[in-house]
Amino acid sequence: MYRWLVHIQIQLILGGVSALTVLAEEERPEQGIFKGSFLILYANHVYKHTYINNNISIFVKQVKAMDHTKRIKTIINKQQGTLLSSDVDEYNIPRTYVAMMVAEGTIERIDRGVYVLPDSLEDWMLILQKKYPNLIYSHETALFLHGLSDRTPFEYSATVPSGYKVVNAIREKAKIYYIKKELHLMGVTEERTPLGNTITVYNVERTMCDVVRSRNRMDLQIVSNALTRSLKKKNVDYALLMGYARKLNVEKLLNMYIEMLT
Repeated sequence: MYRWLVHIQIQLILGGVSALTVLAEEERPEQGIFKGSFLILYANHVYKHTYINNNISIFVKQVKAMDHTKRIKTIINKQQGTLLSSDVDEYNIPRTYVAMMVAEGTIERIDRGVYVLPDSLEDWMLILQKKYPNLIYSHETALFLHGLSDRTPFEYSATVPSGYKVVNAIREKAKIYYIKKELHLMGVTEERTPLGNTITVYNVERTMCDVVRSRNRMDLQIVSNALTRSLKKKNVDYALLMGYARKLNVEKLLNMYIEMLT
């Protein structure tokens, strides 16, 4: 009997119920109608069970696909139309769903591991920092983000720790400044890009010290205007400012600028 059931399951996979009916009627005719009827009923049961399981499996896969797609859309909308491969990795979403959405035209690939909604502006400030987390926006870019400069930077300015390997993809879009590793995270805060995404940038006090320290690499008019506007801000923490100045070895120079501008 066990051998018969194995035959039934094999025939079910290869040929379906019609082949099983022949098996039930011809393989063991001496067993009579009862045996054949039992096999046909059992075959139908197995067939229906397999059919249901297959449909459940397909349904589950469809639900998962819808769920992953929905999560990707949530991420990309939260980031004002920008998506990175690292975003889907962070949420354990298979990258195949990103490829599916690209094929469907839901999103567009604009660079390696970078995707945007059709007709949306890509936020390269967010993209660069997501791809290279050691970049902290500083100097001209920090002045612009803090409202201390009206000039929109033609290239982004960012600071990295000494020894950090700056690849060509970074150099093409950013002006790079270096700082000792122990001073790299000093004065880090958050600001929003013009497109509304949150990025890390140096605070006003650290930025004031940076522009004085790197004045020879910057437009002196930008430095002068930025310091003048900074000193007029009521929320500048002068104790914090001087603490940063000492650590960055620009205390005397900063005091000189303050005396000249006030």
